[in-house]
Amino acid sequence: MYQTVFEDLASNGYIVVSIGHQDESAMLIKEDGSVTENTSNNEFYTRRLSELNGREINNAQDIILNSNNEEEVTKAYKKLIELTPLHTRSIQLWQSDTNEVIEILLRLNKENVQLKNAFNFDRIGIFGHSVGGATAGQLAGNNQSIKAAINIDGFQFGNLINTNLKAPFMFISSNEEGDRYLRVTPFAFNSEQDTYHLVVTGFSHDSFSDLQLFSPNGSNNIKLQRIIILTFFNKYLKDQKQNLMELENNFSNIKISKY
Repeated sequence: MYQTVFEDLASNGYIVVSIGHQDESAMLIKEDGSVTENTSNNEFYTRRLSELNGREINNAQDIILNSNNEEEVTKAYKKLIELTPLHTRSIQLWQSDTNEVIEILLRLNKENVQLKNAFNFDRIGIFGHSVGGATAGQLAGNNQSIKAAINIDGFQFGNLINTNLKAPFMFISSNEEGDRYLRVTPFAFNSEQDTYHLVVTGFSHDSFSDLQLFSPNGSNNIKLQRIIILTFFNKYLKDQKQNLMELENNFSNIKISKY
């Protein structure tokens, strides 16, 4: 789903690891070659999806997507998280999976013939889309080994609302219509590190994926997200002199705030 970004990062010197989550990834290829899809036949996915329906939940989401009042957005996020325990369970599962993968990479770095000493564990970055983005936020607030993180268009489920971001962070929000996009002030104002909010006009939630390969304007969308993600990680993982605010001058459809 994100190969277009993975290959760009790998081409710029990063080791890229994609994590599959049992019964939760859009498509997970298991060790025996069988495939689990996130469809209506997947019981857990269907139950989690049902959490996003209902008047209270929709009201909370509408506030998060439309309000510029920090107190109001904070209350809406707390209500949303209260009403979506299965999403919190998913974030905790994805967090646990990610921590386990890091442990596996540590062993590979010590023992694997091809990969021995290939990794720099002082320079770990994480990014994700949707629930994966919320997982990136969760880890940036709970795992000190994460040095930079990006949430791409994901409601920040999990317990980050009760703690602080501890690594440089970027929230990227789609803005398909009007002034409707994910607000992030509860997390940005309480962050302990540089935090950015980048809003992309004309992007929908699915614009941040390989589905753009089949879209009329897809190549431009892919180029934009590649540049945004690479620029952020180059600044905070490679200590390159990058001014993220200049991206706003280079692309007419993005607006950036720094906190």
